[in-house]
Amino acid sequence: MKKVILMSFVLMFTFLQGVLAQTRTISGRVTDQKTGDGLPGVTVLLKGTTNGISTGADGAYTLTVPESGGTLVFSSVGMTTQERPIGSGAQINVNLVQDSKQLSEVVVTAMGIERDKRTLGYATQEIKGGDLAQKSEPNVVNALQGKVSGVNITGASGLAGSSTNINIRGITSLTGSNQPLFVVDGIPISNETDRTNGGAAGTLYGAQTANRAADIDPENIASISILKGPAAAALYGSRASSGAILITTKSGANISKKLEINATTGVNIQNVLGLPDFQNDYGQGNAGTNTTANGAGDIFSGSRNSWGPRFGTTPTRANGLLLADGSLLPYQAYPDNIRDFFRQGVLYTNGVQLAGNNGASNFSLNVNNTNQKGITEVSTLKRTNVQLGGATTLQNKVKISGSVNFSQTDQLGPQTGNGGSAFGTLGAVPRSFDLQGQPYQSATGANLFFPGADNPNWNLRNANTTSNVTRFINVASIGYDFTPWLSVTYRAGLDAYTDRRKQIAAIGSARNPSGLIFQDNIQYAEFTGDLLVTAKKENLFLDKLNSTLVVGQQINQRRRNEQYVSAQSLSLPGFFNTSNAANFNGSGENTSVRRLLGYYADLTLAYNNYLFLEGTARVDQSSTLPKNNNTYLYPSLSTGFVFTDAFNIDTDFFSYGKIRANVARVGRDADPYVLDTYYAQAGQGNNVANVTFPFNGIVGFTPSTTLGGGEVLKPEFTKSAEIGINLGFFNNRLTLDGTYFKTITRTRFCR
Repeated sequence: MKKVILMSFVLMFTFLQGVLAQTRTISGRVTDQKTGDGLPGVTVLLKGTTNGISTGADGAYTLTVPESGGTLVFSSVGMTTQERPIGSGAQINVNLVQDSKQLSEVVVTAMGIERDKRTLGYATQEIKGGDLAQKSEPNVVNALQGKVSGVNITGASGLAGSSTNINIRGITSLTGSNQPLFVVDGIPISNETDRTNGGAAGTLYGAQTANRAADIDPENIASISILKGPAAAALYGSRASSGAILITTKSGANISKKLEINATTGVNIQNVLGLPDFQNDYGQGNAGTNTTANGAGDIFSGSRNSWGPRFGTTPTRANGLLLADGSLLPYQAYPDNIRDFFRQGVLYTNGVQLAGNNGASNFSLNVNNTNQKGITEVSTLKRTNVQLGGATTLQNKVKISGSVNFSQTDQLGPQTGNGGSAFGTLGAVPRSFDLQGQPYQSATGANLFFPGADNPNWNLRNANTTSNVTRFINVASIGYDFTPWLSVTYRAGLDAYTDRRKQIAAIGSARNPSGLIFQDNIQYAEFTGDLLVTAKKENLFLDKLNSTLVVGQQINQRRRNEQYVSAQSLSLPGFFNTSNAANFNGSGENTSVRRLLGYYADLTLAYNNYLFLEGTARVDQSSTLPKNNNTYLYPSLSTGFVFTDAFNIDTDFFSYGKIRANVARVGRDADPYVLDTYYAQAGQGNNVANVTFPFNGIVGFTPSTTLGGGEVLKPEFTKSAEIGINLGFFNNRLTLDGTYFKTITRTRFCR
């Protein structure tokens, strides 16, 4: 028995020795031929096998290969693939060069997946961070104007910090949001406006508060990718039915130096453009006369119209220019009385960036301050941003990355809207009224203007809204490459902000004669978690057919809470504290929670790097829909064909050509709590005066005017079909993108 055991050990040792003798280890480093820097993530594959590895952060690799023979294949997106015979050496170093036949443009697509733009079968566009910073525009949405095709960007006003609306390829929903989904470092964030409208005027009278994308400083952005169609954004689910805007913040990944410090400063001047042309032939009055009470010359007792006597007319008692005491009524044209109401706005930006990259780790710290004085008095925006981002690869090849974005946004803005605001009365100021030269308030602070209206200058200072937003957008990601063809990543993020608002109206204001204090506190928190598994296979079924499969799961929860109180009948002028109010005519709290669970998959096939096919599918389960209709599927299919590569077309004039097409269907869930008809806080009145409950100690509710959808409510679906072409000329120095699309939305929600 002992001889048998001894013989077995001898045979096993001999076998292992033979196996070890048949393989050996080879190592090396892959670098960029242009810069000499190491290239991370390059696939090093033993040709004809699945034996391979990816280079580390510094471009180094180590791979077990046969004792003799064999060829290594070095490939990376945007670089020319190289093959090197192994030979007898123990080290192979390779310099990769950019592929001149490609557009050499890697873009961020859905779920943060980086793709070569030539492989995409749908329309997308990328803007570099440097192009945004040069716009000197505090709102990142406004900074996109003139840089993206097929996108409609509209500012609510020219006031500091006012909101901006953005639509991609038109309107697809009657009552839901038509805004694209905003994503920062792979995590969806809020771009809500959160209107605040207190007092009797309600929605007719409120300040232009910022959309929440304005909290992001363009100086902190590395790049923005715009996914324009449902096929491009299908993996993001319900919220991306109107497209998606993917923002990647700075992390130091593109820094080639060990340490880099940059300081930026900017000054931007803003002036009013496009004022209407006013006539300056006639002044205050009607039908050629300017009649004041008892002929005493009190212009505020006369008409606000500007069809009085022609300037230069002989003063008489009949036309009102000769007063009862025999004196003359001051009567001349003030051609610039409207223009002089506005001032020159100025925007100051200052920031510093500290970034570093040692090959294995990278980081970026950005501190920026924005100070904007708007084109009117009492219009300001002050924002401070601190952003820290980075990534590292641990010794066990675990990849960790993350970013922390803090912003403090303070906004002060006048009321806008109907005739009760400064801008509502401005257009009716008589042409003979010296708006800037006349006092706008009395010694006691009372409004000096025509009855039932606020002097525009008085309204700016005595009816406005403040907004103080503290916000954190935090993202963390961890990933591991089990093999060169299999990797797993988990990403989690939290977007949370608190907005403390106060809307005021002084005693004597037109819309709130007794004075108003409306305090509105909004808390918002959104958590998102994504698990992604990525598998790659080269030469699938046949030579030169490569495939990539991504499967994942997403959990999303959004929680919003709003607490407000409305107080009127102020006692002391200029003291805007609720303790100064005698009448509390409204208070309440609104809370909503919604959850979304999604499962998705993305399969990409590429043949010989010129024919591409991509299919996606996502299944969402929403908490806002009835149980029997809360799960829905939406797929997409896209294809691209680079015909210049397929037919070997390569001239100095025509260097790149691709045709693409896709079809997709995306779903949209409902708003929270619309399945049933609920009771709402009761009230009675209009935009002049109203009463809301509780009143005199009595609580009152009334059925809501919104009817619930019940158990038959279904998701809203949008179908889209698209064809397009991409052309490149003069070695891609000149590019042309053309797209034709058709979008149909069915089962729309109506309220």
